[in-house]
Order: sequence, then C-alpha cells, then structure tokens
Amino acid sequence: IASQLLPVVFSQLSDRVPFVFWAHSMGCWVAFELLMLMRKVGLPMPKMCAFNAFPPPTLPVASRPWRVNRQLSDKQMKDELLLWDEGHFGKDGRGKVVYDEPEWTNTWLPMMRADFRVFDEYEFRHEGAPKFDFPIVARHFEGEHFMKPEFVESWRDWTTGPFEFEILPGMGHLTCVYNPPTKKIYFAKVTESIKSFAGL
Repeated sequence: IASQLLPVVFSQLSDRVPFVFWAHSMGCWVAFELLMLMRKVGLPMPKMCAFNAFPPPTLPVASRPWRVNRQLSDKQMKDELLLWDEGHFGKDGRGKVVYDEPEWTNTWLPMMRADFRVFDEYEFRHEGAPKFDFPIVARHFEGEHFMKPEFVESWRDWTTGPFEFEILPGMGHLTCVYNPPTKKIYFAKVTESIKSFAGL
C-alpha cells in the first residue's frame, strides 16, 4: 500500500508546504511504512504525526490480540468484526448495515477479509531503524476491545521529539469517527495537537 501511495502523494510531499500525518487504526502501519519510504528517498518529514487506535508495528506477533482472519469461518469473521467495535457494528450501531444480505456476502465480507489481511500478514522489517525526530501524538479510545492503552502508548519509542498520549473516554475504535458527538471531540483533540506541535 505504501509503495503504491508514495507516487500518488509525491508532489504534495515535495512541494515544501508543511504537512502532518493523521493515521487511524490500520492506517497507522500504512503511514509508518510510507514514512520509511519517504525517509529512504529523501523526502521531508511531517511536522508531526498523530497515530490513533493502533500500536506501532513493532508489537510482537505473539502479542497481537486479534485472530488471524484466514483461519476464521465466515461466522467467526462476523464475530471478530463485531469485537473491533460493538458500539458501531452492534444492533444499535451505524455499522450494523454491513451484516445485511446480500451485501455482507457479496461486498463487505470479502472487503473486510482483504482489509484484515493487511495487518494480519504484516511483517516488520526495519530492525535498527533510527527513531523519527518529529513529535508524535498517540490516542487510545476507552471503548476498545482489542487495543490496550500500553499498546498505543508505545509509539513513544518511535520519536526523539515530543510525545503526547491520551485516552479518550466514551468512544470506541470506530464510534470515535462515525458517531457525530464523539467524532467532534476526537477531531478537535487532533486539531489541538496539530496547532500545538506543528505550529500550523
């Protein structure tokens, strides 16, 4: 994903306009790999990064709390998805529509399996890589099932610059984005960090 994304955003990353990275969930690992490629080809680094709802990719495979989806039946996959955010995918959640047939079987199940494979099969290949020197802000959501605060807080190990960690109450892995009241709080928090750390 990162190698395909770099040519798409190259002109924006190299135009000398300051920028930040704001990543959520699996996007944190995509952003991390993109940063590694950017550093390799000499592109400027962001003024700061916000990594939310996911640990750094150095989390050992044995410590990953989710089940590998290739090994799951369709029913187990449905249950696994629900665990990521019951408030979103449960009976009263906005995301419950993904379970409606035939859309679940024809669209959402194969899409979710492909999405999950990205982090299920990810291999960390940057042992010994230097830390970044820009600020990192990491946020954990209180309603998470799989993520633990200490997982997300370990982004601290990836910067020599300022680091900020916060737990946002009353929201989960996806309700923080899809529930308007919690989205407003979450987005305001990241915007505050951008203003504070990036000076933008």
